[in-house]
Amino acid sequence: MMLFPYRSGYPSCQKCPEICVPQVIHRHLNPKFRQFRPMGVLDLNWLPVGSNCSHNQDFDPPAHSPPRDKSSQHLHLNLASPLVIWEGCNLLAQRGDIPWIWEGDRWTYRKPVKRGRGELQFWLQGDNQDPTSHSNIAEFDIRSACLHLIYAAKATQLPDPTQGVFSLSDRDLADYFGLQRRRDLSQHDKLTLLERLVREVSRLRVAIHWLQQGDIPAFEEAEHPLWELVQFEHHPPQGSQPHPSGFTLSIRPGPWVEHFLNPQGQQQGRGFYQTTNIEADWIELAFRNWQQHPGMVRSLFWLIFKLRFGRQSPLRVSTFMTIAYGRTRLDRAESDRDSRKRLIRTFERDLELLADAGLMPQFDPKTYPLDIRPLWARLQAIPDDPDDPSGIWTSDSEGDRSLLDFAPRGKWKRLKKARFCGFGPQK
Repeated sequence: MMLFPYRSGYPSCQKCPEICVPQVIHRHLNPKFRQFRPMGVLDLNWLPVGSNCSHNQDFDPPAHSPPRDKSSQHLHLNLASPLVIWEGCNLLAQRGDIPWIWEGDRWTYRKPVKRGRGELQFWLQGDNQDPTSHSNIAEFDIRSACLHLIYAAKATQLPDPTQGVFSLSDRDLADYFGLQRRRDLSQHDKLTLLERLVREVSRLRVAIHWLQQGDIPAFEEAEHPLWELVQFEHHPPQGSQPHPSGFTLSIRPGPWVEHFLNPQGQQQGRGFYQTTNIEADWIELAFRNWQQHPGMVRSLFWLIFKLRFGRQSPLRVSTFMTIAYGRTRLDRAESDRDSRKRLIRTFERDLELLADAGLMPQFDPKTYPLDIRPLWARLQAIPDDPDDPSGIWTSDSEGDRSLLDFAPRGKWKRLKKARFCGFGPQK
């Protein structure tokens, strides 16, 4: 079960409850002093259409608030969360593990919507034109997905996302990513890195073929940039510095906002307004761990959009691993014992990092029993203040297996069949 504070800016629609579900998840308050209600993990083909259908025309969308609430103990980001943003994040995070195909003399990624009745198509501007090699997306920096999420947050702050342009400086980005605390990088190195990420995200292009949903008619959008780089201005060097002292960039969201981030369209029953809230610390967490724990970063980005209100659908460990590590690495683990051991260790460490970030995995007791869970999860099964502390270890030693025993035989096969009930704050 997914656990998050039950607080949404949009009520559920009673006329089409299967597709109209609450949109906004606020979880920036201390979970120790909040009560949580269960939510489900959504399946891989989930279509995030939201509760903001034409049946709610008399409901005013929530007022815009700053993307980072510095008055709150826990900073949070409100970001656009339609499927087009989710898939853009997946492309930038999973890169070469996404099934790009050579089509129409260029590399293309197709994402079917609702069993092929709709579709998203993605390309890279200036992509590799050689069908015998891979798309340039394989060479992208995974940290570009962090910047993509920052853009998705900034877009929600525009008075009219369909017409507006937002600006960011290098200092703004350094603050989001925690770069100001990096003493191992010079100012020039930081600026070079940030500019490269900006250029990468700006290459992503999309076309949309959307099916009719409820009273909202079908629509199509021809190929357009997901984020249009309107201006990139270098600040002149200061003093004797040979390099620019910084930069300011202006970004215009693509035409997709007309349909998925349009408050007026939502009120008039001709579009959606889809947003969600995440911990601002998750952006910095991903930026800090991209190299040593890329699987954790990839799964974190995926879960950001996965953790929303919806029907029950437990998540298989094999699906989670595919998202986090790619099919190639899983296939290698199947045939090589050492690779399998390393992958299990990496997987369990990545789960621990997610738990530390507030995304505690909820293990299915039937398919994911205690003996195959990570050691840190097994130790959490011990009560904090038992009446008889010694009795726990006495009974543990008298059982067939101890909490501290090594993994049982066949753990890999059992893991592939195991399931998570959800991710969320610990009960």
